[in-house]
Amino acid sequence: MDLAKVNELKEKGNQALSAGKIEDAIICYSEAIKLDPKNHVLYSNRSAAYAKKGNYQKAYDDGCKTVELKPEWGKGYSRKAAALEFLNRFEEAKKTYEEGLKHEPGNQQLKDGMQNVDARLAGKKWNFTTSMFDQDFSIFLFNSFQLSKKVARLKEPNCRKNGFKVKF
Repeated sequence: MDLAKVNELKEKGNQALSAGKIEDAIICYSEAIKLDPKNHVLYSNRSAAYAKKGNYQKAYDDGCKTVELKPEWGKGYSRKAAALEFLNRFEEAKKTYEEGLKHEPGNQQLKDGMQNVDARLAGKKWNFTTSMFDQDFSIFLFNSFQLSKKVARLKEPNCRKNGFKVKF
């Protein structure tokens, strides 16, 4: 293994990712992984690149590999959990954050991720229960508005002929 070449490819990948050249970054990290397939940082960085590209399944796969190679490293759990969130697998993401926090209880990235996924889970439950209410309430408001328009028309002078005879 050529460690200098691995580091060179990793740095090129980091620069490409920072510059928004996501595909170039993925290529650099992939080439480095071929040279050093046990390097957890390379999988973690490629996971981030895949996530930026919107390929969340591959981001998840690399996050899993990162955790497999270095199970005590919190960042791997963060990558894996973030990919799970993008895949709308919130319960699994929460469990992954929890697992990462067992290894690194002080990791702020994991704590923030856990707060985010908890909020999303709470919001998902809240949105589900309120969505039916929102629809019913919208219908109620619409009907109330229509009724208020009719009442207002009753007060118009040209609507009153022979008492309260009004066309609706």
